[in-house]
Amino acid sequence: MIKNTSDILYMDNREIVNIIHSSKYYGYRLGDIVLNYPCSRGEHIRNCYLPQKTKFPDSLAIKYTEQYKGKKSMGLKIGDHENIDDNIEILMNLCDSIVINDPPQDDTLVVTIRLGDMIEENQERRNGYELAIQGGTFWSQNGGARHILSAQEIINELKKHHLNKIILLGGAHGTRNISVQYLKSMMQIMNKEGFACTWNYNPSPDYDLAFISRARHILPGPGGFSLVARAISNMRFNKQEKILPVDGGINFFGLK
Repeated sequence: MIKNTSDILYMDNREIVNIIHSSKYYGYRLGDIVLNYPCSRGEHIRNCYLPQKTKFPDSLAIKYTEQYKGKKSMGLKIGDHENIDDNIEILMNLCDSIVINDPPQDDTLVVTIRLGDMIEENQERRNGYELAIQGGTFWSQNGGARHILSAQEIINELKKHHLNKIILLGGAHGTRNISVQYLKSMMQIMNKEGFACTWNYNPSPDYDLAFISRARHILPGPGGFSLVARAISNMRFNKQEKILPVDGGINFFGLK
């Protein structure tokens, strides 16, 4: 589903929330699984890996766990500044098995904005419009501090690479009114600045990952999903796979 700025601004907030929440993949934690597998922590295995394997047995994340034979998770390797070529190659091959009919073009910036929990629970308690103008911060004990993008940061990235089109993608982690207001505000600001902006929504995060992995220009928002997507793109186009650890994060990058 592709929506341009006028489509989104015309839609009622509840309509957008209902579209996102109707996905059968609601609750799918691709980033958590991929970055933390294999994991010896009983809490993670009980509360994340096993429920995800039961609910989404054919997902890209679970296929990754079936193919990756290393003894150390990608998240821990990142935290120790180790090479993750083998992890990213598996993920890229899985992404390439998904057919993308209209992949992102080279004149387009793909931005992952992660609608939902991180926006709804931002530390500054800003509304969606304020977040679009100023950005924000989400913090958790497991993941540390994560930055919520502002519209100006997106504009700066567009100008840096001389691009004029933007595709926004956002997850479905508890999306409510603040997230929808943020999405609408971002698109309205981009439109006023003269950029063509669309929101691409697909109910499958696996499809989104495959789509983003084919983008040459990516601006990642907060969350493990965005880190993984950019790393696949980097390997595909630049032959670089490096992901920097999140300061203070223990879930992905520092706790065995």
